[in-house]
Amino acid sequence: MTEVTAIRSFEHYGSRKKGDVFDVSPQVAEQLVKRLLVTTGDTPVTEQIEGSKPRHRRRRD
Repeated sequence: MTEVTAIRSFEHYGSRKKGDVFDVSPQVAEQLVKRLLVTTGDTPVTEQIEGSKPRHRRRRD
């Protein structure tokens, strides 16, 4: 299990609020980090953000 800390509020098997610390599987931790919802504590948030992909595509007009 990987301990993560929420950096914003979201729903994942219940309500998670900013600052909540909880354990998830390594695979789930990776997905939550990519979605910028949690930090694992061993990697600064700025590095996690730089390594992530945008969640939504921009709409073309």
